[in-house]
Amino acid sequence: MLTLRDFVEKRVVEASPSTVLVRREALLGSIGLVDEQIPGSYGEDWDWLLRAAQVGPVVVVDEPLVDIVWHSGSFFRTRWATIIESFDYLLAKHAVLRESQNGLAYIYGRKAFAYAALGDGAQARHWAKESLRRRPSERRPYLATLVSLKILPADLVMRLAASAGRGM
Repeated sequence: MLTLRDFVEKRVVEASPSTVLVRREALLGSIGLVDEQIPGSYGEDWDWLLRAAQVGPVVVVDEPLVDIVWHSGSFFRTRWATIIESFDYLLAKHAVLRESQNGLAYIYGRKAFAYAALGDGAQARHWAKESLRRRPSERRPYLATLVSLKILPADLVMRLAASAGRGM
């Protein structure tokens, strides 16, 4: 079972919304439909899972029943400004995200990498620092710093992450 804390700390791949079953009354009532106001629809799955976990724990079948294929053709792969805007929206919407140091480290690390990929080194290093202040073991701020200093290209980091079955 996954709890709200699990979803606050990070995006939980095991609970991919493409595999979710939910009671109709919960979908139309206490959880609600997808939030269509999220900028660019980025993170709508995470937002929905956060709301579902506030209603109760999310049960996960431990046996893999679905293959999720990671590839470089993701719709959001280079939509860095949308990603930043979406994270700001989700932080404003979900107080529980603002209350978790690990959750903030994750989000700030993602923002740092997005700013680095956009070429805004100052913002990238600011958010990397904010992320590391909350959790020094978060890997994204280190990568964001290397990208912001033009030591590594963002596209290479993205390709390597995708080849390892990870996202940024």
